Amino acid sequence: MQKNKKNFNKKVKNSSTTKTAKTKTKKNLSWQSISKNTKSKVFSEKIKSQLFLLQWYYNYLYLGKFLENIIMNNDFSKYAQDLKIPTWDNTSFMLNGNNLKDKLKLISQNPGKKNIFWYFVELSSFRGVMSVMNELLETEWNFVPFLNDLLWKQFFDFVHIVKFARNVLIHATGSQLFIGINSFDKHRTFLTSKNKTILNINFNYSKKISWRTWSKDYSVDIKIDFAKMYSWRSFWKVISVHQLYLLCELCYNITLVYIKNR
Repeated sequence: MQKNKKNFNKKVKNSSTTKTAKTKTKKNLSWQSISKNTKSKVFSEKIKSQLFLLQWYYNYLYLGKFLENIIMNNDFSKYAQDLKIPTWDNTSFMLNGNNLKDKLKLISQNPGKKNIFWYFVELSSFRGVMSVMNELLETEWNFVPFLNDLLWKQFFDFVHIVKFARNVLIHATGSQLFIGINSFDKHRTFLTSKNKTILNINFNYSKKISWRTWSKDYSVDIKIDFAKMYSWRSFWKVISVHQLYLLCELCYNITLVYIKNR
């Protein structure tokens, strides 16, 4: 009986030690603590495709705005012609030259007005970058500790600013992007339960990603007060166009750092 009791106590002690070790391992989990071999294994095709998709959206923004600037300042309507687009095997879709001519002339004659590039290049790119970053945060477990180490105390705020921007950009319509209650009400309730209604990120590149900037003052600064949020307010009054450009650029640079350090 005494021998059985000793064996039982020994098992309990070993079990306790194992649990403690597991707890310590869980607490110490960070991007730095993951070995290079493990990083390579977890850099799956899925996360690779998501990272590259985010970069494509950002590059689409670059190229689209560059082309818009050229078309606004130069009349390319004289070059417009019917254009055959190969679609599959022996099929094709024809772009009407006269239609192209009208669109090009309209943009070049009104350089100060918003055009289709604003809605379909800028907004589509913003929407794409925020959606992919949100997907990475929700589905890629190995991406989260890396980002947590990079952003540290600003990690929570960054995550929820991305989620908010993504929700508004996905559901709102029109260029003013009026915020519907479904885009923030549940989010505000969640943040209130955490005793936190103000989200703020102030990311300085020189302190975190110095090789991506030449200025020590270059930073991303966004502050959102959910306690003051109300329906049908313009999204641009909460996050300005300039701030959204900077946020997209930050997301793009984060993917570059992740790939570089994987």
